[in-house]
Amino acid sequence: MDFRADRLRWLDALRVWAFALLMIFHTGMIFNHWPWYIKAAKPSAGLTYVMIVISQFRLPLLFLISGAATWLFLRKNKTSELFKKRMRSILPILLLGFGILSPLQIIVENYFAGQHPEINGLRRIPLSFAFYPNGFISWHHLWFLAYLLAYTGLFYVFSAAQQRFPVRPKRSLVIKSRQMQALLLFFISAFTLNYGSTAVIDTRDVWGSPMGFLRYGVFFATGYFIFSGQLLSILKTTAPYAAIAAAACTAVLFWEFWLPGKLILTPAAIALRGLNAAFWTFAIFAWAARCNFTIGASYNRHILFLYVIHQPLLLGIALYTTHSFSNPLSNFTVTLFVLAGTLWVTNLTRKKMDQR
Repeated sequence: MDFRADRLRWLDALRVWAFALLMIFHTGMIFNHWPWYIKAAKPSAGLTYVMIVISQFRLPLLFLISGAATWLFLRKNKTSELFKKRMRSILPILLLGFGILSPLQIIVENYFAGQHPEINGLRRIPLSFAFYPNGFISWHHLWFLAYLLAYTGLFYVFSAAQQRFPVRPKRSLVIKSRQMQALLLFFISAFTLNYGSTAVIDTRDVWGSPMGFLRYGVFFATGYFIFSGQLLSILKTTAPYAAIAAAACTAVLFWEFWLPGKLILTPAAIALRGLNAAFWTFAIFAWAARCNFTIGASYNRHILFLYVIHQPLLLGIALYTTHSFSNPLSNFTVTLFVLAGTLWVTNLTRKKMDQR
């Protein structure tokens, strides 16, 4: 999304901070207890618990924002223009990821695994023309853009079919209230989020998870409806209650499931985690709208570029900073600051080159 004066600045700012949180999360993946490309020899249990909480809403929030941006774009543009715009912006990035960025990350991953055979969970990927983890065909962190492009394509097909073959359902089947539509999507998201999944999904898989595609699609659709009718006003009014409900769900999940090590293995935890993600996502979104939070909005035009390059840079930096200190939190802090500085210098260089 390009930054313009007539845009919702709070939505642009929220998008920037959501992507920034994603980059912080990826840095933490090196130092927690979950499998990833590069791992520290001594992971941090405290950091792992913090990331469990963050993981509840970071991706749903991004897809909710994307759905809301879709609705705003379509106020003055056609669906075909939206699809063409995202094809032009996203498809080249995915091709770049397949051809250059992902193979580079796999080379770094293999090098680190060879240098640290004592660390469990690291694996060496064959440099063959096959799908990851049997080869280097993968979009790695760019899967978010692939999902977004797929949702846009499905939206375009549905819209075109609806215009060509209009359907007039019976009155008894029509849900007239936008609030009821959004409420329905809310409950669908609550019970589909992580339902049927009993482990952390490896998003490096090219095809991902069908259930993951569904649950994030629900948040994308909810974001599209969020500006319809009075729903945004209702969310802004109820934001404090949503935050309290989210905190309560997090507390129950933490003490009943995460600390004992059950994570998301029980049906009760799966359903509660879905509600937790929905409450946190809507509370954060409504809070940004309610407070008109605009700090960082001007970086919206650059955030996609930074998102694309951050993970290859992170893996390269982590080769030198993962084992700098004996304390994993110190290594995490150093890695994060070096990544932030590198991204800032890279973006500054890019802007100066564009001005020439």
